[in-house]
Amino acid sequence: MNNTLEWYELVGIAGTCIYLGCYFLTQLGKLSTPGFTYSALNIIAASCVGVSLIYDFNLASAMIQVSWIIISFVGVVLLLSQNFHRQNFHRRNLHKRNVQRRNFQGRNVQRSRLRKRYSDESTRPYELQRAIRVRHF
Repeated sequence: MNNTLEWYELVGIAGTCIYLGCYFLTQLGKLSTPGFTYSALNIIAASCVGVSLIYDFNLASAMIQVSWIIISFVGVVLLLSQNFHRQNFHRRNLHKRNVQRRNFQGRNVQRSRLRKRYSDESTRPYELQRAIRVRHF
């Protein structure tokens, strides 16, 4: 009986420790399950256990590890695509806000011209009074 651990067994033990660490941190509330870190650590852990299975094969365990890698990989891809869409959404909205600010600044110039032209508020037509008071965002 050989009591020394081979390198692939150490890699498998490291993968098991990563699995248990992820689960422990999730239970403590320090790690969120839908997050990128959780999925990436699960891919690493499953890969480490999978490396140990190459040298000491077990079909049931290999099926679980492959499934875990695929599911975690899908989770990472979904997170990255959500972040990509969220960034593009913010870019579009930022562009819209910049255009609106430019338009609003133009309205400020128009308002100041109207105020100078009609310095006495009682002589302003009602529409101009409203245009000066109302701000459009």
